[in-house]
Amino acid sequence: MTMLAPLPGAGDPVTVTTPSSAPVSRRAAARALPMEMRWQGRFEGPVLLHDGRVLAVGGWDSRLTAVADTALYDPAVGDWSAAAPLGIGRRLHTATVLADGRVLVAGGVTDGQSYVSGGLSSAELYDPATGGWSPTGGMTGERYGHSATLLPDGRVLVAGGERIRSADAPLTLSSAELYDPATGSWTATGSMHDARWQHQAVALLDGRVLVMDAMVDTGYPATAGPALCELYDPAVGSWSALGTTGVPRMAHQAVQLPDGTVFAVGGGNPWPSDDATFDAYRLADAESFARGC
Repeated sequence: MTMLAPLPGAGDPVTVTTPSSAPVSRRAAARALPMEMRWQGRFEGPVLLHDGRVLAVGGWDSRLTAVADTALYDPAVGDWSAAAPLGIGRRLHTATVLADGRVLVAGGVTDGQSYVSGGLSSAELYDPATGGWSPTGGMTGERYGHSATLLPDGRVLVAGGERIRSADAPLTLSSAELYDPATGSWTATGSMHDARWQHQAVALLDGRVLVMDAMVDTGYPATAGPALCELYDPAVGSWSALGTTGVPRMAHQAVQLPDGTVFAVGGGNPWPSDDATFDAYRLADAESFARGC
């Protein structure tokens, strides 16, 4: 392939030859969502269905209002379509694809103006075969900003998050519970050693679940951020405390690599800076953990 390109300081173009083996960009503009939807964390964002489509659920709009909207992206046609709405608007909820292909949405808040208003314990199920939502058993209590992890036996582990403590303050949770899709019910399981929300939870290759870092509301404007990790063993239903990460993180991402290493990247450092202002977006580094933390 050839193209014309001007040389610096020259008035006439010259012919430049581009090797035929040069990589070709395949980037293309994606179609816009059919409605405004925003998400804050890993667990409430769009999920990949078993048939290859993408389901986007809830979130909030430009007025900070929790929405019940849902949308489906079909890669076969390259476009989004509106889907059946949730029974109630949610944000800071979780969306988990179950082993049978259905999607469990649990908890969240209804009021986009505040984290301490309208906490939810309810849950709903999406069936891709029918395209509809149906209620399922509610959690043991209100919870938002929590994690949700699919276990090898098909149950879902929900851990941490927050609930409303009073009219003007939230309470960070250490509790955890399990959803059984066979019965549609929730049962309490062992609590974490440390309360946390906006943390990461990673399903390990051996079936255990690693949680790391977090935010903790203290009732004071400066939010604490523990650089602490722990491990859930579904065989015994309890947590074991592990080491620390290099720095406290929140709103980061963590994935497990094929060799079992857990890789954490980015996020914010949930400590006030020297002038006592909070900056949640300062971290650009990454770290990995060969044996959990």
